[in-house]
Amino acid sequence: MNRIILVGNGFDLAHGLKTRYEDFINWYFEQLKKKLAYYDYSNYEDGFCTLQVNFEMCGVSSWRNFIHPNKHKIFKMGVNAFLEFLDYHKKRQDINATYQSLFKLICMSISSKGWVDIENDYYELLKRTVNNPENNFDQDGNEDYKNVDTLHQQLTKLQGLLSTYLKSVQDVAGNDLTIASLNDIINEPIRRCDIATQSTSIFNKEVEHEIKGDSFDFMSLLPKLEPASTAIAENCKTITENRKQIERQRQILNQQDLNVKNILILDFNYTNTTDKYKQTTIHIHGKLDTPKSIIFGYGDELDENYKKLSNLNDNRYLTNMKSIRYLESGNYRDMLRFINAAPYQIYIMGHSCGNSDRTLLNTLFEHENCVSIKPFYYQKDEENDNYSEITQNISRNFTNMQSFRDKVVNKTLCEPMPQIQI
Repeated sequence: MNRIILVGNGFDLAHGLKTRYEDFINWYFEQLKKKLAYYDYSNYEDGFCTLQVNFEMCGVSSWRNFIHPNKHKIFKMGVNAFLEFLDYHKKRQDINATYQSLFKLICMSISSKGWVDIENDYYELLKRTVNNPENNFDQDGNEDYKNVDTLHQQLTKLQGLLSTYLKSVQDVAGNDLTIASLNDIINEPIRRCDIATQSTSIFNKEVEHEIKGDSFDFMSLLPKLEPASTAIAENCKTITENRKQIERQRQILNQQDLNVKNILILDFNYTNTTDKYKQTTIHIHGKLDTPKSIIFGYGDELDENYKKLSNLNDNRYLTNMKSIRYLESGNYRDMLRFINAAPYQIYIMGHSCGNSDRTLLNTLFEHENCVSIKPFYYQKDEENDNYSEITQNISRNFTNMQSFRDKVVNKTLCEPMPQIQI
């Protein structure tokens, strides 16, 4: 029986890497504030925002002079506070500020929810281009988006900046950052109590197979039991060597667990954190080291709006759909070969199981060879964790809810995701 380790951003976070989308946006604004503080011109543009100082209203001709009186205060501002600062001066007509549509939606998500899912925000704007084709302006009268091509350009530019940020985080992390207890969990036996009831017979067959594979025919030793001490010694040695096999049989029968035959880490991140655990790894969305391999977009073919996009008969709307971009490499087929080869258990480590990966996750979860789905949750404090949130998200990746309730391991048998001790 095999195991798939399903890895998402929480895996990087557990290793101390600041790889949240919120971390990325915070980093962008920290860089922006530093640039503006020493910018000797009135017009600033970087593809994400356009900022202009209005000399007639505020009496200064550059961003350096505009920022200088409040520089120390501004440098301490978080994203929301800094955006409020810009908005305040925009209403006073001291400055003009416009934002690209995708970037603005991301900032609004952080402001309203405290977190952001960039891929989901992209999909929301993509749907708007279909559902409201004439509405090209936001509530402030700023140009929102022109067409789907403009939106794709925005996503590409954002992907490039995100890659730059994640590379800097990866470089700081180093090459030997691992969690010993996490490595033990990855390699631990498969327990009967984790297995779905509908897959009990599969587990039993694997147990029988392992017992037969470990068995030793002691009757074959009898003819060899000669009076000569040498022969007896040799046979005693043989018996001793096989005691481990006998003990393994006893362990299987008593504890009812199985050794994992093959382990596959299915990594949805772009970083190299999982490579340090020396397991077979598929970077399904590509790696920072090979920029052309990176897949950044949306992947929910089960969504009703996806059917709308597909029925438009306009390939531009499918450009950044993950399920299509998977064909650009052999990674997806390698995954299929693994799940088709033998029964497997899924360990979820740091993956939210959100809708942006629903097509692929549905393939994994509802496959007949999937016998168990075990989430490792984040322990926020003594009383709070995100087990319920993860399982709710997992449920959306199923079309058969009976199978969902059977395959997902209950909380009493699950445990928190190990975190690095800094």
